[in-house]
Amino acid sequence: MADWTPMDWTPMADWTVLKMGGSLQGAGLAALASAIAWCQQSGQNVAVVHGGGPRISQALNEAGIDLPFVDGERVTTAAGMAVVERVLARDVNRELTASLQSAGIAAAGVSGADGVLEAVPLPGRERTARVGRVVTEPLERLAVDGLVPVMAPLGCDAYGLSYNINADLAAGAVAGALGAGRVVFLTDVPGIYENFEAKALLTDTSAEHLRQLLQAGRFHSGMIPKVNAVLSALAAGVQTAFVVDGADARALQWAVGDEVGAFAGAGNAAGNAAPNRLAGNEVAGAGAAATTSAAAEIAQTPGAERTFGTRVVIGRAG
Repeated sequence: MADWTPMDWTPMADWTVLKMGGSLQGAGLAALASAIAWCQQSGQNVAVVHGGGPRISQALNEAGIDLPFVDGERVTTAAGMAVVERVLARDVNRELTASLQSAGIAAAGVSGADGVLEAVPLPGRERTARVGRVVTEPLERLAVDGLVPVMAPLGCDAYGLSYNINADLAAGAVAGALGAGRVVFLTDVPGIYENFEAKALLTDTSAEHLRQLLQAGRFHSGMIPKVNAVLSALAAGVQTAFVVDGADARALQWAVGDEVGAFAGAGNAAGNAAPNRLAGNEVAGAGAAATTSAAAEIAQTPGAERTFGTRVVIGRAG
């Protein structure tokens, strides 16, 4: 693991952790850049944790490796780990970091295996692990230098062996360790469904209600680790967790803050219409248009606050 030299710093008042789903491209990247810019303008540190599921599945298929899923988590073998690590740390992390940089965000790529995420192997699941501890100093040092850490969800054990860690669980652990005010999970669905078949979307709910639904078996596949990540983040002291459609600028704006005008301005300031290396379009131009449109729609909504996804807090009634 990397040897991080201790130093003194004065961290900003708060952190926001954004988890970028591996299936998001295009509009999702534009909205992400605008959200980061808004958070920074409002005095927050930002950390991004990304997934890479579809890219990993494609690379594994090309390599002739079949890795099963258990409760929404990929069971990673030693042979599969080489592919997972290459895709997450080399391909997805570098591309996402470069795309954010092109959109005007001072981003720095980080692998969790480089001394940030200490892995606790899961019995019987080979190179799949949980987060045992988050070493926050590397992330805090980057923030002091004005950089946004963009982290691949890989961990390392005491013997230097790398492990695959579910990105949602990694983001929840990072948010808790940093004492984040909020953690936002950007995914490809509008939020957490209490009943997916009936399209019954949870909006404002509590950790206790979410835990009851989880214990009742109401969630399946990839939603299981996501719900567990929400619950672990809140248990670690994070004030609010959001699960939103990462391609919906309205939803992301709602999740990261309430200042409609400020967020729209951040969308315009987030970049310079540089090419998006992941999706082949223009991140900054799309981001400005999307967030301005979102701001207008939310600003025109009279009466009670609108919700654009799932918001979970510790004490709110379910």
